[in-house]
Amino acid sequence: MSPITISEEGKQIFGVILGQMSLKKGIKDFGYEKANESIMKEFRQLYDLNRWKPRNPSTLSRKEKRNALFTVVFMKQKRGGQIKTRNCVNGSPQRNYINKEDVASPTVGIDNVFTTGVINAMTVDV
Repeated sequence: MSPITISEEGKQIFGVILGQMSLKKGIKDFGYEKANESIMKEFRQLYDLNRWKPRNPSTLSRKEKRNALFTVVFMKQKRGGQIKTRNCVNGSPQRNYINKEDVASPTVGIDNVFTTGVINAMTVDV
C-alpha cells in the first residue's frame, strides 16, 4: 500500500485538529492571566459537576499517594480568540493495580481519527 499524500489544505486542517499545547506553553503564549482564567474555569467545572474532589495530600496514606492518577492539561486558542483548557487523566499508572478489563474505555482509536480526518480533508471543497 502506497503512502497517502496530504494536500496543503489537509495539512492546515490537521494543524487545527492537533493544535493543542501543554499548560506550560499555553501560559507562555497566552500570558499568565488569560491562561489561569481558562484553567480555573475548567477545574471549577469539574468541581461543580462532582467529578473532582480536592484532598489534602497530608491526609492520604502512602498507598493512596502512590496510586494517585495524574492529569494532563492542554490548552488551545479557538477561532474566536477564546482560550480553551481541557484536563485529561493519565490512567496508565492504573495498569499496575487494576485489571485492564475493569478500566477499558470505549474510545476511538487514533488510526480511525486520522483516517476520518484525511477522508474529510480530501472531500472538503475549499
